[in-house]
Amino acid sequence: VVDKQNEVWRCVLDGHAAFVKIRELAGTMDIAYNAIGCLALKKDGTIVQWDGKHLTQLERSQQIPEKKKQPSVVVRPHEFNLLEFSYPEISWQYHKNGNTDEIIFEKGLYITSGMQGLKVSSDLEQWKTVVDEPVTGLAYNGETFVVFNTKGQVLASSDGKSWVEYDAPLMGEVQDVIWDGKRFAAVGSGVGGLFSGAMMQAADGKSWTEIPFEHSMRLEGIAYNGSVYVVTSWDGVFYSEDLVNWKSAEYNQYFATAGKVSWLKDRFIISSGGNTNMYYSYDGIRWKRIIQKWDNWMQNCAYNGNIFMSVGLDATIYVSKDGYYWDCRTEWGDTANSYYDVIWTGEKFVILGRDSILSFSPNDIIKLSVNGRFIPMDSAPIIENDRTLVPARAVFEALQAQVFWEDKTNTAVIRTDFSEIRLQADSSTAVVNGAAVPMDVSVCLVSDRIYLPVRFLAEQLGGNVQWAEAENTIYISILH
Repeated sequence: VVDKQNEVWRCVLDGHAAFVKIRELAGTMDIAYNAIGCLALKKDGTIVQWDGKHLTQLERSQQIPEKKKQPSVVVRPHEFNLLEFSYPEISWQYHKNGNTDEIIFEKGLYITSGMQGLKVSSDLEQWKTVVDEPVTGLAYNGETFVVFNTKGQVLASSDGKSWVEYDAPLMGEVQDVIWDGKRFAAVGSGVGGLFSGAMMQAADGKSWTEIPFEHSMRLEGIAYNGSVYVVTSWDGVFYSEDLVNWKSAEYNQYFATAGKVSWLKDRFIISSGGNTNMYYSYDGIRWKRIIQKWDNWMQNCAYNGNIFMSVGLDATIYVSKDGYYWDCRTEWGDTANSYYDVIWTGEKFVILGRDSILSFSPNDIIKLSVNGRFIPMDSAPIIENDRTLVPARAVFEALQAQVFWEDKTNTAVIRTDFSEIRLQADSSTAVVNGAAVPMDVSVCLVSDRIYLPVRFLAEQLGGNVQWAEAENTIYISILH
């Protein structure tokens, strides 16, 4: 804490709370602190680093440029974070025909689920109801769509238009479904109702088996980051490495009626559920709370490689550049509506409301389209030596390729139906089916993600590249 006399105080917890003055930081205007230490902005404009014992003044080249304008920050004396910033205006497009559960975009189709049934559209304007009963738990694995009705059945489809019913009587009501690369995993309530949590799995989306789960309350959401599963419920948050052995997350007392959970960028994010807070974790075990000033239930989150977006039941839209600084925009929404879900399609954000749908295509991020299909990326493309590089895993997995990581050699291994590609960090040579292939710029490793030149990507897919500057979009046309 920085007081009005520009003195810095630290809260020490030792059976009770006490504030201790940090005398070395006298004359401080603002501070930023993490587990390693803190940076302090002094009244004379210098920046110093303090690690608890030593005070070091940063060289000018290490300091923030004077002309760089930072978001305005509001910090409140609550635990963890409450940060806010202002995001530019967005021009939303409004579309009729909403729903009350989820929306996905796959195979060129928008599909919504909820109390109004299952609806499909290719353009967000013309909608067709293909299942005329309430459905929840919508997911897709690259081949099969699944959704659940209230009669103990799963509905499956290969095209999103024609659906077949299969018995799945192991759960009461399905709340959320994911595809983890090997199987669908569904969570919700047991046949006993709200006071029993249940979970089941299916490799094909049709034949489901129970996953034992001992905790009592209904499960709300499930997410997977490639190594850890996280489920949220009415009595806490739990994590597992195998979907079988579950443990309670740390600080579980905070998670009163925790809502949906997502893996976005490099972290799990839990929307508020019933207590108007958000939570984040990098490992699914240790969580921190972002205390919001808005008395609203946030429903879900999405990320486009540049900004996070979340929505609320009161038609509020939240935007963040980093997942910590949030801008609450009530004026963007339709106040007579309620928002239930938000997705990033690779081209645009799409928000599902009860009565209508909103969409917005930003121009502050490079987008990638392959044969007319926009590829959602979990991190934004980067420019290196006037060459555009894209995140390898997000792109190739979206095209149904397998991506593996060899930690010892810092190498990404990509396997398609016709080739194996090896990409080593900081190397300008790829190995394709055992043969060395030069690239015009080196592969980059940024925030644990391998980036590769988009021209090399196009060549490996057997296509050509076009750049549409007005749309800020790379178009790849595959020739075979």
